[in-house]
Formats: sequence, structure tokens, C-alpha cells
Amino acid sequence: MNRHVQKFSIGAIFSLTLSIGCQSPHTLPSPNLPDGLSIYDNTASWTLPYKLPSEEYSTRISAISAVGALPKASSITAYNQLLGKPDVIEDLRGPFNSTSARETMLMVDNRRYISYKAKWYLQMGTPNSYGSNDIWFSAYIGADGHSVLFVIKENFKKLDPAIKQPNP
Repeated sequence: MNRHVQKFSIGAIFSLTLSIGCQSPHTLPSPNLPDGLSIYDNTASWTLPYKLPSEEYSTRISAISAVGALPKASSITAYNQLLGKPDVIEDLRGPFNSTSARETMLMVDNRRYISYKAKWYLQMGTPNSYGSNDIWFSAYIGADGHSVLFVIKENFKKLDPAIKQPNP
């Protein structure tokens, strides 16, 4: 019986430690975003389904294609200069809503390293499409609030198969 109680106690301690660790992935003070960027969501005012105006569409695709030429861990400032102001900047240090399976896996594996997400849309579907028709590019900003550690291009195969997933 003593052994059973010991196993239960270790399991309970492990579960408690795991839940506390998942609740608070960052213990460092909040980093400041550069260039006067702050948390915002311009998509809230869009009429859905949304597609980027044609004059901006080709410019943004070209800019996203050029992201692969940026050095590893470039500043979010370099991405802003290349792509323009993001449509969304989200704080990922607390609870967040993942918008793709790829993003979920990125966050599961690297959450402790990531503080913010900057997202540029090409198109956004209706709420009933659950993101399956959304075409976007995201840059995941590190705990320093400046360096882009990861990028994801979602659903670009629906646009142009010639555009490859960049390697940050």
C-alpha cells in the first residue's frame, strides 16, 4: 500500500508541475516591440470573405517570396520594411487561438521561445470555413521582442505552386 501511495504522489506532483508549466510559459518581463508596434487586429473590421486588393496582392506575394533572402533571426523591422505593416500582431505569451495545425505544432514545440506573432493576410474566409480558406504569412517573434525565429506560410499552394515555403 505504501508503494501505491508513493506512485500516486509522484503522478500528482508531475501533473501539477506540468499544468503550472503550461499555464505560464514565460517568466521574463514583457519585451517591448520595436518601431512603435503594439498588439492589434485589423481583421476585426474586415467584411468576410476578404481578399487583399489586387494592387497590393501581387506586391505582397513578391515580398513574401523575398523573405527567404533575409538572414536568420532578422528583426521584425526587416519584415515590416519588406512586407509592410502586419494585419495582426498577437501576444502569444498567454492563451492564444491557433489558426492552423502547423502553427499548433510550432507552438507546442517552441512556445517558450516565442512572444509575439505578426501576420499578413492575402485572403481570409468566412468564420464557418475555420481558417481552411485563409492564406497568410506569419513571423513568430522571439522572447527578445525583436528577432523573428520562425515563419509559416499557410495555404500558399492554393495560390501559386511556384512559391516555396521559406526557410528562416
